[in-house]
Amino acid sequence: MTYNAVINLLTEEAEEYLSEAVGDLNLYITQRIESEVKLNK
Repeated sequence: MTYNAVINLLTEEAEEYLSEAVGDLNLYITQRIESEVKLNK
């Protein structure tokens, strides 16, 4: 759910920019979400 919410918030331009900056955007977002969940446990 969180992943879909993040993706829906990003504009196409933002997705392109982030993909260039971090590489695999899907993997990056997933890792960031998992990292934040672990921090909050």
